[in-house]
Amino acid sequence: MLKGINLVFGYGSAKLFAGINIEVLPGTFSVILGPNGAGKTTLLKILAGFLKPKNGTVEIKGKEILKLPAKARAKLLAYVPQEPETLRDYTVWDTVMMGRYPYQGVLGLETKADFKAVKKAIETVGLSGYEERTLLTLSGGERQRVYIARALAQEADYILLDEPTNHLDLFYQVKILSLLKNLAAQGIAVLAVLHDLNLASFFADKLYLFSEGKLITGEAKEVLTFENIYKAYSEPALVVNHPVLGIPQILPLIINKVNGGEKKVHIIGGGGMAGRIMLLERKLGAQISTGVLNKSDSDWQTAKALGAEIVEEEPFSPISLESYQRLLEVLQKADKVVVAPVPIGPGNLKNIEALLEVCPEKIYIVKPKEMDKRDYTGGRATFIVNSLLKAGAKEYPLA
Repeated sequence: MLKGINLVFGYGSAKLFAGINIEVLPGTFSVILGPNGAGKTTLLKILAGFLKPKNGTVEIKGKEILKLPAKARAKLLAYVPQEPETLRDYTVWDTVMMGRYPYQGVLGLETKADFKAVKKAIETVGLSGYEERTLLTLSGGERQRVYIARALAQEADYILLDEPTNHLDLFYQVKILSLLKNLAAQGIAVLAVLHDLNLASFFADKLYLFSEGKLITGEAKEVLTFENIYKAYSEPALVVNHPVLGIPQILPLIINKVNGGEKKVHIIGGGGMAGRIMLLERKLGAQISTGVLNKSDSDWQTAKALGAEIVEEEPFSPISLESYQRLLEVLQKADKVVVAPVPIGPGNLKNIEALLEVCPEKIYIVKPKEMDKRDYTGGRATFIVNSLLKAGAKEYPLA
């Protein structure tokens, strides 16, 4: 196991991070995430033994990494930097052979074991037939595979990579990450720094998200939550579950972040039914508000991402009297109220009952004729909606 224990690092009196603990296990693909300048590359270099922490230790297989001779360390751990050395006219074979340095003597003579390891590494990354090609003739994705092959030729149990998908198109990003995932499946411990949250969610077994000098650790569903992402990046994003894979997918929603116009629009929704309306009204320049919504509801996340005013309630809780009073206050300030096609039950009926306190001409209802199909209040919600329509409420023109 590769372990970072109570790691502290900074420049001068300013601390970059403190109290960092991280474990990299064989057979797992782990990913470090976080905003620029958070300390991702620094942490990776500390774990590789290239930087000394101000406090704390790094252990690899129970031995302190900084006390190991360079060659002994290289036999245990391989490091692929974000920007490899300046390209020279080396061949693929010669570049990968550099990974055998820890096993060669003073004269640097190559053995049968070296040839075997290099051949296997090149085959593993899918570059058989490229042995005599020079680095300058390869694409960015092909060169990245060469550097990974060089790390594999070290026959190390741990591979650390700093942004291995940097500057690559989506095809090569997936190809590289699939390769790393397969290496982990073969028992190698792989730790990479990535920027793409969605790719990390798809490929990684474990995530380490930098947030305010600390690490949020766990599987994707535990780490990539709205709250954690907002805390780490200081920007909101919509987090939705992939319908098939069940993993979180991140959708930035930074739309019209400047203050809206004078028109105020309140949107009643829930369960993701109001997101499209919020986006539309926000794009039209309105100041939007919404609620009552349960915290972490998908519409709540969208509203947060758009900077909307939210009347909120705790998750899975019915609308309280306090929240209802707050809703009435917000509704009175609204120039327009839109009711999304959300199912209505006892827990959120007060959202509909509050409309009785609003001038009907300000109310717009999405698909009002289908209200009875989403009414789980014994007809109470449908009765209110029909009464509002008769009094002057209108159908919201949303296809």
